[in-house]
Amino acid sequence: MKKYQHCILFLIDGARPDAFEQLLSTGKLPNIKRFILKNGSYRRIVTSFPSTTGPAYIPFLNGCYPGTADIPGIRWFDKEEYAKKDSNLNRFRSYMGWEALLLNRDLGDKKKTLFEIFNSSVNIFNPLTKGIKPSGNLTRFTKILYYFYAHLTYHWQVPDLAARRYLKKAIHNPPEFTFVVFPAVDSFSHLNHPFSPKVMHCYRNVDQAVGEAARLLEKKKILDQTLLVITSDHGLTPTHTHLDLVRFLDENGYRALHYPKIFRANVRAAVMVSGNSMAHLYFKGEKDWRDSVFFEEFEKNHLFLLRRLLRRKEIDLVAIREKGGGIRIISKKGVSKIKREDGLISYNLIEGKDPFGYQRIPQRFSDYQCLELTYDSSYPDAPVQLLQIFSSKRCGDMVLSANKGYDLRKRFEWPEHKASHGSLHKEHMLVPLLINQKIKDQKIRTVDIFPSILKLMGKADNHEIDGKSFV
Repeated sequence: MKKYQHCILFLIDGARPDAFEQLLSTGKLPNIKRFILKNGSYRRIVTSFPSTTGPAYIPFLNGCYPGTADIPGIRWFDKEEYAKKDSNLNRFRSYMGWEALLLNRDLGDKKKTLFEIFNSSVNIFNPLTKGIKPSGNLTRFTKILYYFYAHLTYHWQVPDLAARRYLKKAIHNPPEFTFVVFPAVDSFSHLNHPFSPKVMHCYRNVDQAVGEAARLLEKKKILDQTLLVITSDHGLTPTHTHLDLVRFLDENGYRALHYPKIFRANVRAAVMVSGNSMAHLYFKGEKDWRDSVFFEEFEKNHLFLLRRLLRRKEIDLVAIREKGGGIRIISKKGVSKIKREDGLISYNLIEGKDPFGYQRIPQRFSDYQCLELTYDSSYPDAPVQLLQIFSSKRCGDMVLSANKGYDLRKRFEWPEHKASHGSLHKEHMLVPLLINQKIKDQKIRTVDIFPSILKLMGKADNHEIDGKSFV
């Protein structure tokens, strides 16, 4: 197997695989076709839940799920920390504002990132910078300026064009590893539609960036030594209706803490939305906030709330942890249960039709069998993804996944989102993978990219991770 000396990871935030396929089939991505796919591979792969910018970046850098990293969403709430009398920075988080500066600290030191493993690295517009040397973080001072300008003016092509310039600068003295983010596909999708002309043009801008980079590498005679990888963190679907989840809880007697109103008094619940199509709901226990609220308690004391949530057209799936460690999945169609037992996943239909619509699924299977069994369904890899998110102590007592066309945040979302992500739907969970290397014909998750890059670069990392190499 060939060993590469350099690697460039292009992350197109919000890229849908079907958009890539459409542009490739019509010849509108000539550089990607020439420099990556001619001797490489293309796959549709499964991202991590929640399918949201930030948490879904974690697998690329350390091979772990958001739940394993204890960063279960773009916003989260820590019940144990909130129960303490002293105010501290660990009680809740939103990486949409200044608290994004705490993302690296929250990631912790247990798992090494690619920035720490490689001797020389460059970062461009990636918010996760743990282990990068200041000199390698090319956008450490300018990222906030570019993103703030683009947010105010809607000119998201500006940071994408800047990413191209920074990438060319990095290649002049090529490091071992370069991570470059192109944010415009995601941002223009939110503002317009995932297939709007502006969005499709952004894919072509990345194609031009690939061409520029490849020609510079060719000029330096290191193109054949450079691993080129293109992928994404999530897809999106158009949104026509927003549910004000906080107001819904307030009206049902559950006064809720939420962003930006994080200092509301006398609250019984907390709402933390990610990507706008998923939400963590946290509830005060019978004694205090330290108590987990399990499915058995919801049945006993909060059944009316559960029923009212399920009657909402915006709500697709509700997931609640059971006392014995299982997770109850509830939809309008039926109820199922997942649990990890003896290294395998047990899956049982409890009532009605399968909430995921799975057909002839066995009652016990491994993590990678789960991916194979559910890949072609409407909810690829959902059992594994729910188990990993509930493994975080910061996960909600209840996790909601919205129906397509709807999302769960209405107030304080400026500008209005016309496309959303974060749910377990395949349109949010499937992302493209393009790599200038022939790879095995197998189903792949984004957590598998980390160990695969290491193997192709001849690097070793002995930390326990969630991913598995596909080469």
